[in-house]
Order: sequence, then structure tokens, then C-alpha cells
Amino acid sequence: MNYKNLLLTLVLGTFLLSSCSTKTEETEAIESTEIEVIEDVAVTYSYDHSSTGIYWTAYKHSAKVAVQGIMDSIEVTGAEDSQSILDLLTNTSFTVYSSSIDSKDLIRDEKIRKFFFGNMVNGEVISGEIISVLGDETDGDGTINLKMNDLEKEISFVYEIEGETVKIRCTIDFSNWNCTKSLDELHEACDEKHTGEDGKSIFWPTVDVLIETTLKVEIST
Repeated sequence: MNYKNLLLTLVLGTFLLSSCSTKTEETEAIESTEIEVIEDVAVTYSYDHSSTGIYWTAYKHSAKVAVQGIMDSIEVTGAEDSQSILDLLTNTSFTVYSSSIDSKDLIRDEKIRKFFFGNMVNGEVISGEIISVLGDETDGDGTINLKMNDLEKEISFVYEIEGETVKIRCTIDFSNWNCTKSLDELHEACDEKHTGEDGKSIFWPTVDVLIETTLKVEIST
């Protein structure tokens, strides 16, 4: 090989290696800066009572026909501001006032108040506390300590998080709170409504509950 060509090749190779090394160092410096910026951002979640709703679904007839409604009056305590949605939910307590039941049927609502909640001990309120949350910032499950008819029982729930909106779902079996009299009295009062096309009068003792709330978000640096 011509010495001049060899010398030129070595010079060009050294230049290219030096250039690549410089670009790599610059890229790492930029990425490091970006990571530092991200780490400096703090997100704080806070509870917004105006966005909270409790929706229930009861069932009647052999085919489990759904009867849906909401609870309009609820108090929430213990939901302290946090950088973690899961931490905010844990130890949150709530009180639901049974008189606020609303199924869009005034006659049915009055029967539920009188014959169902009216046959419970302290039937005016249902209270509870979220005692555990297991999962991540997308979904998971947990446990609620629920007090009703002067009895406390633990029930499981599942949750999902979409953005700042949290949805908690659980199923309550009223038989576990010694509500047999309440169930029987309401079933008798609504016997005609609980009779399906097969002639069977059935009122299921379970109700599915959805609690939905959208948290407020504050971003600081």
C-alpha cells in the first residue's frame, strides 16, 4: 500500500472514532439531563368529593333481571393527599346514608327504606373502611371492613385506574350481615315485581356495587 494512502486512512479513522465518541458523550449528557428533569416533577393526588358516585345493581326473577340505582348521600374521611393513589385509598373511611337511595322509582325507594333498611339495627347508615390495597397504579384488589345491621364483616373488592379516575367494584351478600328479615320483608312487599315470566318470585340477596371517583392532580417541580 502507498504510504500516503495508509497515512490518510489512519487520519480518517481517528477522526471518525473521535467524532462517534463525542456524539455518544453528548447523547448521554442530554439523556441524563432529561432523566433529572423527570425525577424533579412531583405529582400529588387529592380526593374530590364532587366527583364521587355510588352505583348499585340488585337482581330479581330467575333470570337475574337487574334493578339499578345510586346512593346520593355519602361522607368520606381519611383520604389524605398523597403522591400515590394506592396510599390515598388505604385507610379511607366512608358513611352512606340509606335514606338517599334512588332507583328512579319513588314507590320502590320508599319500600326499600321502610322494609329493608327499616328492619336493620341502625339501618340509617352503612359505614366502612378500606383496610388494604394490593396492586399497582393500573389495577388490583383489596379489602373493605363493612359495618351494617350492627355487624362488621370484611369483603374483597377489585379496582381499576384510568388516568385520575378510580373505579372500585365489590359484591355484597346481605345474608352475611344477618339481614334475612330485611330481605324477606322487602321481598314480600315487592312480591308482584319480583315474579318473573316463569311465575317464580325471586329476590336475590346480593347486590353489585360500583364506587367511582376522579381525583384532583397537582404537579409541582
